[in-house]
Amino acid sequence: MDMVRLGASLGYLAATGVWLILMGVAGGLRCDDGCSGPPYRGWEDNIHAWQYGVLAPLALAGATLALLAVILALGGLWLGRAALALHVCVFIGNVGILTVGSHLEFPISLLLLAPLAAAAGFVATAPRDIPGLAQTPFDV
Repeated sequence: MDMVRLGASLGYLAATGVWLILMGVAGGLRCDDGCSGPPYRGWEDNIHAWQYGVLAPLALAGATLALLAVILALGGLWLGRAALALHVCVFIGNVGILTVGSHLEFPISLLLLAPLAAAAGFVATAPRDIPGLAQTPFDV
C-alpha cells in the first residue's frame, strides 16, 4: 500500500471513529432530568424516543462498513467501493435520524467534514485489480 492510500485509510477510519464516539455519546446522554413533558419540542426531549436507541448502532454499522471497505480494498477488490457506498448510505440515514424532528441545531461544521471523509474513503478504497489502470490521480 502506498503512502497516499495509507494516509487516506487512516483519515477515513479516524473520521468514522470520531462519528462513532459522537453518536455513542448522543445515544447515551438521554434527557433523564431535563426532559419536558408532552408536547415535546423535539424527539430529544422524550426519554422514550426511538432515535436514542438507533444512533449508536447505526454509527457502529458505519464503522464496521468503513473497516470492511479498507480491508477489501487492501485485497485489491472492487467490493471495497461497495462497502464505502453502503457506509455513505448509513451515514446519511444516521444524520437524517439525528436531525429530523429535532429542535436542537446540528453543528454544520460536522457535515462540512463529511465530504472530506468520503473523499478519503474514495481514495482509500480505490481498487487495483486491473493492471496498468490508474485508479486515482496519485497512482499515475
